[in-house]
Amino acid sequence: MKRLRDSEEQILQKLQDTNNNLSKNKGKRRESASYTPGASPNEPSLPRHVRLEESPISPTPGPRSNSNPATE
Repeated sequence: MKRLRDSEEQILQKLQDTNNNLSKNKGKRRESASYTPGASPNEPSLPRHVRLEESPISPTPGPRSNSNPATE
C-alpha cells in the first residue's frame, strides 16, 4: 500500500509539474500570438518580391517578339 501511495504522490507531482509547464507555455503562446500579427504584414511583402522576380521574366517576351520579325 505504501508503494501505491508513493506512486500516487509521484503522479500528483508530475501532474502539478505538467500544469506548471502548460501555464508557462500559455504565456509564451500569447507572446507568439501577439507577434504573428507583426509577421502577417511581412507575408504580403513576399509576393511583392516574387513580382519583382517575375518582372524581369516579362521583358523576355520582348526580345522574342523582336526575333519573330527577324524570322519573318
